Amino acid sequence: RTYSMACIDPRTEEGFSAELFDRIIEKRHEAGRKVIVVSCSLPYDAARFAEADAILLTYMSSTIRQISPANGRETAFAPNLPAALCACFGYGEAKGKVPVKLPEIDEDYKYVLP
Repeated sequence: RTYSMACIDPRTEEGFSAELFDRIIEKRHEAGRKVIVVSCSLPYDAARFAEADAILLTYMSSTIRQISPANGRETAFAPNLPAALCACFGYGEAKGKVPVKLPEIDEDYKYVLP
């Protein structure tokens, strides 16, 4: 699924709006809670959620094709998403390095390289 740059702009409703995530982060902070965003798509998402207390980047977090019924399961996830969630809760350590230069987002919700 491809999203346009308008998806990161909370003033639009194109695709999905990142405003929902902004509200979740805001409400959690108002309640005195911390927020970890797990980005499962592109590392560039990190720039959009600067208000989060931490951002964990993982890639290619899709489901694996259906597992044979003989195994008693129907679907599973690629190991990177469960590993990211384990790291969020202190069961493991995230040691990877971002393979790209991460941009910032300006007031018009455009990506800008630092």
